[in-house]
Amino acid sequence: MIDKFGLDADIKKVDEDTFVLITKVIVEEGFVKWLQGLGSKAKLISPPTLVQQMKEEVEKMNHLFL
Repeated sequence: MIDKFGLDADIKKVDEDTFVLITKVIVEEGFVKWLQGLGSKAKLISPPTLVQQMKEEVEKMNHLFL
């Protein structure tokens, strides 16, 4: 995350395997694709509009493999 957001990124350790990143980003296709690349290793919790957008994209992808 530091490589992507820099040393000033607000990163809080939750436990040995989990952290929370709070940052501002410009929501554009490149960011969304990067986030998708993290797969199940990331949980997006905000903003609600982006959470919904990601859910819809995952559903579209899921239908490709059924």
